[in-house]
Amino acid sequence: MLDLYEKVQHKSKNNLPIKIYKTSGVYLHWHEEYEFIIVENGTALCIINGEQVNLNKNTVVLLQSGILHSIHAHPNTNIAAIVVSPSFW
Repeated sequence: MLDLYEKVQHKSKNNLPIKIYKTSGVYLHWHEEYEFIIVENGTALCIINGEQVNLNKNTVVLLQSGILHSIHAHPNTNIAAIVVSPSFW
């Protein structure tokens, strides 16, 4: 599982330990930060620790630190991912 660890530093322009991403999908990985996944429109499949979860428009998922996950969006789907360091809380 160590090879799936995401080493990205998620920081805002102001150097706060929070970053907002707009995406249509995310590869299988895990990180120490918390992550809010918001489906803005469309549908997506989220794999969370091996379990498949279907996400629809306006669905929000909160992932705790250390959770293995990926997102597979269907065409014309927009997703926001907010990644927040535990130190932010």
